Amino acid sequence: SPPPPPPPPRRFKERAVNWRAPGGALGAGLLLALVFHAGEAAAQNVCAGGPHVGAGRIVCQYAGGTAITIRTGTIAATTTALNHVGIRAVQSGTANIDIDLIGGSISTSGAQAHGIRGTQSGASGNVDIDLTGGSITVTGATATGVIGEAAGTGSVDVLMTGGSVTTGTGLSSSGVRGAHSGTGALTVGMTGGAISSQSHGLGGAHTGTAGAVSVSMTGGSVTVKGTSATGVNGSKSTGAGSVTVSVSEASSAAPTVVKAEGTQGAGVGANRSGAGSLSVTVSGGLIEASGAGGKGVYAASQFSGTGDADITILVSGGTIRTTRGPRYFGSISVPSHGVFGERGRGTGDIDIDMTGGAVETAGALADGLRIYKAGASGGADIDMTGGAVTTKGREAHGIHILIAGASNVSTGAIEARGAVTVEGAEARGILGQHEGRAGIVAETTAAAKIAAP
Repeated sequence: SPPPPPPPPRRFKERAVNWRAPGGALGAGLLLALVFHAGEAAAQNVCAGGPHVGAGRIVCQYAGGTAITIRTGTIAATTTALNHVGIRAVQSGTANIDIDLIGGSISTSGAQAHGIRGTQSGASGNVDIDLTGGSITVTGATATGVIGEAAGTGSVDVLMTGGSVTTGTGLSSSGVRGAHSGTGALTVGMTGGAISSQSHGLGGAHTGTAGAVSVSMTGGSVTVKGTSATGVNGSKSTGAGSVTVSVSEASSAAPTVVKAEGTQGAGVGANRSGAGSLSVTVSGGLIEASGAGGKGVYAASQFSGTGDADITILVSGGTIRTTRGPRYFGSISVPSHGVFGERGRGTGDIDIDMTGGAVETAGALADGLRIYKAGASGGADIDMTGGAVTTKGREAHGIHILIAGASNVSTGAIEARGAVTVEGAEARGILGQHEGRAGIVAETTAAAKIAAP
């Protein structure tokens, strides 16, 4: 006969609980370890959606087929120890994780002591984290405010609609993140609230075999302060899957603001070194990079092989701004640009389309719209049908394409029908450069307004 069901888990304060079926065999859907708080009744399992009693942190670790559901608006956790996470959920079996923070506060100061961390390390299962209120402050090294991650088959969804997340001085101290090393979609979104981070702000990174990455921001504010930190970003480093990053503004009453203050920081960006398309869309809000060598918006691919697809940046509204010139390494400079597309390898196309909005740069070599293409073939196109580009700096060109390599057969095209104003010495309104065996076609219409010194 089958073994009897496991008894209800016992409750202890800050103590692991283990149960074994008669005869020593592990029961199905076994609860391996829990950290509960004294006084909780059996029907009030905080790891199964019950109320959180007490002020301490929540830790739930399951294996098997038992889902973890944590919903709290009353947490008031403060920790200082290494790896002491405010809300921690680990599922090593085949079930889901669902975490909702409605209110309360989490404060950690230990290294790797994240605010909220949900980990599905088993063969399958989804991770869903929603932050609708409350405050999270983490100050330890490599500590992230909120992170959801999966290693098997399943989706990862992280959504912030309110509240605040603040991270400390660690270079790897990100704000709100999603990570996937298996197979499945990765989705990270923000509709409200505030993120202030030393490292990346809002973003997702996929390192698995297959799965799309989608990162979107429609409201709220993100400020990042560290070197090479990006405010809103998505990346896919291996395997197949598209990467889509979008920033918009739902209403002027709920503005979208992204600021990157560190050296070589970026407001919005996307990276890909796996197969699939790469796209960045900006339709509203303010995006600003104020550090030397910063980028307002960028998309970059280093992939070459089967499945190589296009890179597209679309700007239809909002303001994209950079305020500093290049970062120098001796005689080598890393320029700032308003909108920058790069294809270092591969044969696919790269396109920047601007239909509205404003792009503004200040500083030497800070182009408004810029493409760099070193891939052996394909196209590099900038199509400006509306909006305005303004640059203020020496050799800061309005629209600029550079196709590198003596054997490169990529084609280039620039079409300008908007307003382009450049004010620096040796700056060009439109500039096309080709080092290889093809050319760049530039075209303006009567509607274009090109102003240069």
